[in-house]
Amino acid sequence: MSSPLDSAVAGAAALLGRPDVAASVERVEVRPPATLVLTVLDGTHRRWLRHAEGEIAEIRPEDDAELALARRLRGAPAAGVPPILSYRPGRRVVLEGMSGDRAAVLKGYRRGKPIAALAAHRIAEETNAKGAFLVPRLLEFRPAEDALVFERVAGPSLPLDRPANGLFLRIGERLAAFQAAGAGDEVPLFRPADELAVLDQWAARVEWATGGLPAGWSEGRARLGARAAEAETPEIALSHRDLHDRQMLLTSRGVALLDFDLLCRADPALDVANLLVHLRLRALQGLVAGGAAGAAARGEELLAGLGRRDREFLARLRFYEASSCLRLSLVYGIRPRWRHLSPALVEMGQHFLLDGQRAPSPP
Repeated sequence: MSSPLDSAVAGAAALLGRPDVAASVERVEVRPPATLVLTVLDGTHRRWLRHAEGEIAEIRPEDDAELALARRLRGAPAAGVPPILSYRPGRRVVLEGMSGDRAAVLKGYRRGKPIAALAAHRIAEETNAKGAFLVPRLLEFRPAEDALVFERVAGPSLPLDRPANGLFLRIGERLAAFQAAGAGDEVPLFRPADELAVLDQWAARVEWATGGLPAGWSEGRARLGARAAEAETPEIALSHRDLHDRQMLLTSRGVALLDFDLLCRADPALDVANLLVHLRLRALQGLVAGGAAGAAARGEELLAGLGRRDREFLARLRFYEASSCLRLSLVYGIRPRWRHLSPALVEMGQHFLLDGQRAPSPP
């Protein structure tokens, strides 16, 4: 019997007339009750499909009643439709646009959500003056469209396919400044128990969507839970909570950091671990010059720039590296093109959990 994910991919292939569609599924979201949302690259455009109760249908951003910003996509001539940079049906849409005579990025949310995003971005902007990352300036808040308008920051993503030349040393220095900037109680606190809760939510979704979890995943989750008390710390820093290579751009003004919707206060090891494990993942995907060794070298540069090699920090780092591995094994385990990487990510997580010192480079 096929899983809901297999059924959704088969339905997408039939709807789009593309037997090879699995390789073009960029993102899969599992939503209650029993719904899958697929983002598919179709030629040079993206299309969004909803699969529920065995049926698949296309979702058109302009028809999204949950997102006020999407209204500007309706009825416009093809030449006048703003380019869609990102879209999560019913949750968020990001468009190219203008603010006066300035190129801008418009980010539209569900009603009530922009206020928290506005506050988080203001806090992130303040870290600029403290030597942290370049943060796109907030130009406007448009309540009628539930949208924030940012300056458009131009630059490529981090170049992982060539020598780093000290780039990750500089990123480590910027990250240290970002973490040291601090924040008040208005920013939510994120603890090891919250990290475990995120894992469990992902596990429940993926188990339903695929009919099971990757081999060894449950054992890894049990070991991680047993280590949670060791990861508790009074050391709390400002945290991006979704820090990875594709959240950063290289610009003429420095390294820009994007998307602060999950901003929180957390163990400084949280962001570091997520970025390090994403580098390992990119190596598995064949995107890093030098493969696993190249990813490890960038990771060492990052830690050197961060200036953190104390035993207590590294022990907590292993906890969050293991958690990041287990989470990404699920995130990518429901992306058909990358499902084969899940076992390697689970195994990597086991290395971080089982080694008594700083985890060695996984094979």
